[in-house]
Amino acid sequence: MKQQANSLCLQCGLCCSDILFAQVDLGEQTITRVCRTRWRSVSINVIERSSGASFSLPCGALDEQGRCRCYHERPHTCARFQCRLLQCYEAGLISWPKALEKIEQVKSHVAALSQSLADLATDEPEAPFYFRLQLFREWYQAANPEARAEVSHLMVAQRALLLILSQEFYLSDTVSQR
Repeated sequence: MKQQANSLCLQCGLCCSDILFAQVDLGEQTITRVCRTRWRSVSINVIERSSGASFSLPCGALDEQGRCRCYHERPHTCARFQCRLLQCYEAGLISWPKALEKIEQVKSHVAALSQSLADLATDEPEAPFYFRLQLFREWYQAANPEARAEVSHLMVAQRALLLILSQEFYLSDTVSQR
């Protein structure tokens, strides 16, 4: 079951993208020279501040298929994290095919919403998806009623995505960051 759980993570990659979170806080983890060198080699750029170390998402270690290139040597924070879907799978509350279906459902929603956001003049397509949604919400709140009416379908799509994420992926105490 543990091997298949690892496979589920590698099939998913949502927590490593910029869909669930904006950054990964490494907390009190000691970052050795070997770790820093390895992570840098796969484009994980750790930023150290007085408040602690972190790196922005999407993670530079994701390959084109959304899979981690350093999964077995990933940061401790990443290795410890288990989304709600993974926890449910490991507890036997959801089957492998159903878990994969939920992952694909989110990826499909993200792709459609991302394309629709890209069509807006207010979108910043190079920004992480997480921030693009935030920018859209802020723009929508400030827009005039006519403009809001034209893009209300995007607000509905965004809320549908956030609902799926909150029900299937976020932990009850997880709001915006790992």
